[in-house]
Amino acid sequence: MISAATSTPIIQLNRTSLGYRTESNAVLNDISLQFFAGDIVAVIGPNGAGKSTLLKSIVGLIRPLKGEIIVHGGRNSAHKDCVSYIPQKEAIDWNYPITVREVVMMGRFGKIPFYRRPSIEDEQIIKQAMERMDICSLANRKIRDCSGGQQQRVFLARSLAQQPHILLMDEPFNAVDIATETIILENLAIFRRQGVTALVATHDLALVSEHFEKVLLLNHQVIAFGSQSEVMTYENLQKAYGGKIPSGTKTAQ
Repeated sequence: MISAATSTPIIQLNRTSLGYRTESNAVLNDISLQFFAGDIVAVIGPNGAGKSTLLKSIVGLIRPLKGEIIVHGGRNSAHKDCVSYIPQKEAIDWNYPITVREVVMMGRFGKIPFYRRPSIEDEQIIKQAMERMDICSLANRKIRDCSGGQQQRVFLARSLAQQPHILLMDEPFNAVDIATETIILENLAIFRRQGVTALVATHDLALVSEHFEKVLLLNHQVIAFGSQSEVMTYENLQKAYGGKIPSGTKTAQ
């Protein structure tokens, strides 16, 4: 468990530009952010706003074009072992012949030396993660044969097995059933109590309005970051989405 009673950011971005080519083509320009232990943050914005780029940069898949990212005091995602990243489902090769239990076990790989088998403790952690996600009955099923909601639970179970300090989730609520949505939200609440920091990119602004206290609104820059009431105002959403604010969105008064 990570202590949430700390004034030291667990993630810090300092005058950072993020993207895939050159600084002049950056997806996110000159952003500075701080996230603390126990922060559960919804990351919102229109398509192409930079949500996925931010998550990939924090986990270390993309190096900053300018500035620095500090995670647990290490520059540019040096501490990868404490970060668990769940990409969008479209980015995963579901045809890979691997079982549900094998996927969950991957969460322990960073803690098990290559020369030894999982310990009794490792096996117990894997079992508890699968129980928490209600996927024990799927243990021997191929991941490609699972439904979209089941697949999302499997990858969250992998993250649980990893015991991360930081969890990055890219569109976890996309095309999942109500039961899976509920399990994800319940576990985010557990992560908050444990002091785990979670950034959750999502397009579902109605869900954000109902379940997230902190929100980061992006559109190639930081439009607003703070409490839901401060961020999800009509003015901020209009600035981020223009005239295309998603229908049904509740704005703060």
